[in-house]
Amino acid sequence: MKFALLRFRYAATGRWAVSIRTYTPIVMPFGFLTSIEREQSFNNTSISQAVVIAVGGELVCALYIFIMQNVLLGNRYQRLQPLWRCLIVWFGAGFVRGFFTACNANWNFGYDFAFINRLVPSMTYTGLAMALVAFFFGSIERKRIEIKALNSLGNILEQEQSNLNQLKLQNSAQAQQVMQTQLLPQIDSLQDGIKQLLATAEDNNDSDQLAELYQQSLAV
Repeated sequence: MKFALLRFRYAATGRWAVSIRTYTPIVMPFGFLTSIEREQSFNNTSISQAVVIAVGGELVCALYIFIMQNVLLGNRYQRLQPLWRCLIVWFGAGFVRGFFTACNANWNFGYDFAFINRLVPSMTYTGLAMALVAFFFGSIERKRIEIKALNSLGNILEQEQSNLNQLKLQNSAQAQQVMQTQLLPQIDSLQDGIKQLLATAEDNNDSDQLAELYQQSLAV
């Protein structure tokens, strides 16, 4: 349960915690249709009256979301927001939508406010729908960021491996250069010295030892 709550918080309280771009094409259409149906079932209104009543609530709700995304959750692009702020915005949008739908119905057509019948369904649907949309788009965003981070890490590791290979080649080339410029001339000089000693050696034991040393120098 705790893991699921943390996962929801990390996904839903970031950049996509609230956005007029996701509310307008995803959350609003179905809510608008349910508002029309509710007005027709409660007050037996015509379709045109129901549309006018529902439009009032939707427009004010969209304005509320636009304001909240820039005021209360304005820094959501930089860091995760407190969950309570997001809950206020999500369910507050439903409250605003239902409240002004009721006011529009009363002010323009004389119907009862019926706040309970309008606020409860509006808050429930709008709050849950916005939370699910935030979680869905937030999960996609986090997955994109994770993939980008993994790709960047892979590129870094690949670059480090390339640098290590280049360093290894450089060290090998330097070792070969030292061998050719310093060690090989010394070995050749040693071999020449041993040859001269072999030519002038009188003791057999010394000759054998010098011969063995000469063979070892050839092996090097």
